[in-house]
Amino acid sequence: MQDWLVIMADKDNVRLNITISRYDFRKLRNWAKIHGRAPTTYGGQIISSRLESNTDSINRQMQEIAAYEGISVEELERRWDNDKSDE
Repeated sequence: MQDWLVIMADKDNVRLNITISRYDFRKLRNWAKIHGRAPTTYGGQIISSRLESNTDSINRQMQEIAAYEGISVEELERRWDNDKSDE
């Protein structure tokens, strides 16, 4: 298991255990407090919004990787879903 990423899933959510620098944590904590949120909650919202804003780029990159490997995007995603090396 990678020590930088632990995934714990329930029915609808996935919990990530990530490591950031103390400097970044302090900035995140301050930003979260400004918005009345806990740092972990606000960090999750930041990650979700960045994923949403980059969906087209992520999909395009997956298409390029799948084409390079000669498989469909669906097959690539199934392969990644079954890859336990990031858990």
